[in-house]
Amino acid sequence: MNQRSEQVWLAYRLAFRFTPITIMDLPYRRPTLWTPIRNLSPCYRSTLEGRIDERVDHYNNVNIGFRRHVLTAQRMWVRAVGQAVGFDPDYFDETPDSFFTDRDLNRDLLEEFFDYPCMNDPSDGVLERLASRFRYIYMPEDSARACCEQQSLNPIPGWMRFTADGRSRTLLVDIEPYSATHTIADIVAKYHAVGCDQVVGTDLQCCLVVPDTDWIHYDVDDDLYMRSWFGSFDVVAISPVLLDP
Repeated sequence: MNQRSEQVWLAYRLAFRFTPITIMDLPYRRPTLWTPIRNLSPCYRSTLEGRIDERVDHYNNVNIGFRRHVLTAQRMWVRAVGQAVGFDPDYFDETPDSFFTDRDLNRDLLEEFFDYPCMNDPSDGVLERLASRFRYIYMPEDSARACCEQQSLNPIPGWMRFTADGRSRTLLVDIEPYSATHTIADIVAKYHAVGCDQVVGTDLQCCLVVPDTDWIHYDVDDDLYMRSWFGSFDVVAISPVLLDP
């Protein structure tokens, strides 16, 4: 059964039930990003930049990019919900709040999910919106490969995670792996700035290219980015590191 058929069947099934509908009754299947693991041997900086740009365009293209594919799937899901309970998501403003509260549905989450591509879905209670910018996560090659294959941040090694405000976090930077103006030492310094003192230059063998989101926060003092939570995450590209020591 394809995704369109699944959404139609979902709407039909929910339309003929007599108990209140909850988010748990509305399973959403997010499209899966497939990221090729290319040859990670050193290459020219210009060649690497072109490869990453190609992957970024594959993800961001307004008409055929993966972000567009995600938003289309989200809108199909919200339309299936609307068909099941009796509202049109194209006219959220014309539907009173009481319509949603009476059915134990979160109007704001549904409307946000209809309008913005997200990394997660309404079952989490808070949505993580995708942005058009990209960040970079440096790590050993085996960890980067695992992140890419699983489309997840779970394989990030423990010694490359840090704690802030009681939460384990990931370090991200805006330094491209082909930069001619930054060094590996610059990345190591950022890890040390957040308490990851065990990180050394030889750990930074690979780099993940990941989309920015509204759950990624900028630390102005140390000029770095951080995100709490691990688990599923779009890995747009995996790259060798061409930075000077």
